[in-house]
Amino acid sequence: MPKAVNIRSVGIAFLVLGIIIVIHELGHFLVAKLFKIKVETFSVGFGPRLLGFRYGETDYRISAFPLGGYVKMAGENPGDSVTGAPNEFLSKPKWQRFLVASAGPAMNIILAVGLLTGLFMYGTEVPEFAEGEAVVGFVEANSPAATAGIQPGDRIVAIDGKNRPNWEHVEARVMINGGHTIPVTLNRAGQVIEASLTPEKQGPNDAGHSGMRPKNLVTNVIGQVASDSPAERAGLKPGDEIVAVNRTNLKETGLGVSEIIQTLTLETFPVSILRDGNVMDIPVTPVLTEGRRRQAKTVERERFARVGDGPGMREFERPRGWHDTATLLGDEPVANESSKSRQRITHGRGRHVQSTRRSRNAPFSEDGVENPQ
Repeated sequence: MPKAVNIRSVGIAFLVLGIIIVIHELGHFLVAKLFKIKVETFSVGFGPRLLGFRYGETDYRISAFPLGGYVKMAGENPGDSVTGAPNEFLSKPKWQRFLVASAGPAMNIILAVGLLTGLFMYGTEVPEFAEGEAVVGFVEANSPAATAGIQPGDRIVAIDGKNRPNWEHVEARVMINGGHTIPVTLNRAGQVIEASLTPEKQGPNDAGHSGMRPKNLVTNVIGQVASDSPAERAGLKPGDEIVAVNRTNLKETGLGVSEIIQTLTLETFPVSILRDGNVMDIPVTPVLTEGRRRQAKTVERERFARVGDGPGMREFERPRGWHDTATLLGDEPVANESSKSRQRITHGRGRHVQSTRRSRNAPFSEDGVENPQ
C-alpha cells in the first residue's frame, strides 16, 4: 500500500508540474500568435511525436514524455535557419520579443492568483462544532480536563487569553501548551467558573491533550457497506445508525466507532444499531489489516459548518474524537454525505446562509480508515 501510494503521489506531482509548464508555454504561444510570429510547434510533452494535428502553420502534438511542453517559433534561436522573414521571432521589435518571453511567467502568476481566488471564493468546509460555540460534550476520566473540573455541558468562554473561542481555537491552544498550565473560563448553567488546565504531552511532538471533546453532532448513519466485508456478512445495511459498540454508547462517551474497535481484544463483539426505530445488537467479527481492526467501510452523515462556498475539508490536524468514523473493510476511499443543512460562512461578508448541498470530501485516510490518533 505505501509503495502504491508513493507511485500515485509521484504521478500526481508530475501531472501538476506538466499542467503548470503547459500553461506557461501557452502564454508564449498566445502572445506570439498575437504578434503574428510563426509558431512551428506547440507540444504537450517532450521527445518523439506520438500524435497530433496540423492547423495552419502550427503542428499541435502530444509527445512521448508528458513532463511539460514547449513552443517552437520560427527564427527563435540564433542557430536556426534565419531568413529574415517578417513572421520570424528575431524579426520582431524588441518590445514584442520581450512580451513573448514574459508571457509564460505572467500566465503562471495569473494561474496562481486565479486558483487561490477561486479556492477562497469556493471555500472550505469544517465540522459545524469547529466554528460554533465551544461546548464540552465529553470529558475523559482522570484526564487534564477532569482534573481541572471541566464538565460536559460547560461552555468555554475564554481559554489562554482567547475570548469566545470555537473548538478550533480551543484545540489549537491545547495542542501548543502541552505541559503548561493555561487559564480557562467556563459558563456552567449561567455561572462563570475560572479553571486552570494543564494539557498532558502526547505523541512525538509533545502535542497537548486535554481529554475534553466537543458536543457530539454526528449521527453514525451507514451510507454504504463494502461488498464481501465483515459488516456485510454481519447484516449491517445502509441507513442503519450505529449507537453503541460492545455496549459502549457513542453519544454518551463521545468515542468514535473506530476508536472503540481498535481497543477491543474480543474476536466478536456486538454492534448496536437503530433500524426502523428499533435498536438491535448485531455480532460483528472484524479483520486485522495492516495492524488495524476493520469491519468494512461506511459513509456517515455529519453536520458541517461551511467557511466560504466550497465542500473541501479544511486541512488541519484533527484531534482525537473530532470525527466519529465507522471504518469498514475495503480499499477505495469513500465520501462523506451530509443529509442535514449546514452553515455557510462567506469570507468577508459577515453573513450566514443555510445550505443543503452535499459534502464530497471525507475525513478519511488514504485507505478510508480514520487516521490513528
